[in-house]
Amino acid sequence: MLTRLCSFVLVFAAACVLGCSSEQATSTTDPDALRFRFGLVADIQYGDKPDDKTRRYKSSVERLYEAIGVWRKEQPPLDFAVQVGDIIDGRETLAESLEDLDLILGALKGFKQPFLHVLGNHCLEVPRDTLLPRLGLDHPYYAFIKDGWRFLMIDSLDFSTSGGWPEDSEPVARAQTWMNEHAGEAHAKRWNGGLREEQLAWIAEQLDAADSAGERVAFFSHLPANPAAGSAGYVLFNHRELLDLIAEHDHVVAYIAGHDHVGSYNVVDGVHYLTLPAMCDAAEGTNAFAIVNVYGDRLEVEGFGNVESRVLQ
Repeated sequence: MLTRLCSFVLVFAAACVLGCSSEQATSTTDPDALRFRFGLVADIQYGDKPDDKTRRYKSSVERLYEAIGVWRKEQPPLDFAVQVGDIIDGRETLAESLEDLDLILGALKGFKQPFLHVLGNHCLEVPRDTLLPRLGLDHPYYAFIKDGWRFLMIDSLDFSTSGGWPEDSEPVARAQTWMNEHAGEAHAKRWNGGLREEQLAWIAEQLDAADSAGERVAFFSHLPANPAAGSAGYVLFNHRELLDLIAEHDHVVAYIAGHDHVGSYNVVDGVHYLTLPAMCDAAEGTNAFAIVNVYGDRLEVEGFGNVESRVLQ
């Protein structure tokens, strides 16, 4: 179980930054002490192609550079940053999509701390076996621990027709069957996906481990999980299974996602469900990213541009 947790540290060579144990969990009992900070962005969705309605694909890289510039100047420094999927939009050919991906990954090198990735349906226009190594990932879902927090980075396209799987694969066949069986439901759409049994079992193990260690938990996902906190048309196929699992553990604090470009927020059964507005949809002269400050009793989201600042108690 913990192989994937520790493999993150090896991939990013950041053991001293993120750690692979919960020894720091008792570093302070002061609720007003700042424990750590991280950057946050959703749906960069860069593409070297014309804009489409509200999506400004080309200028998205300029917004990303602006966000990285802000993050780099922060004091105290940020510990890491997270993008919750759709790092690119995808173009007609794999070669073109890879050009876009390489450009964005080049921009990310300006951020010197670990940059963590979640898979999105658009960036999975690049097949998984090509995309994951480019993102520095050895597995599509993983976990890491930081100062009493366990972060679960989940693969919300685990079975999907837009999940970067070969057309003749089991995850695609399963997704097609699921959509046929649930035809007419708002979220039975090709751009969504679900979690298979292996990943659900892994999440259950991680939640149990966090419970035993006295850790708080936050999820990072591309697809939202709770239709009460946004549009029902963009949630996980089997979101009810995940919500039932979350309900069994009172140490889950937040579920942070992208995908639904307008963004949303709600608190349901004590869990904060935050969907970030898309960076690629930000109007000219604006942006959409955040800095999250982690305290002993709260997460303070400092929003920039279209992202609203809020306190997740």
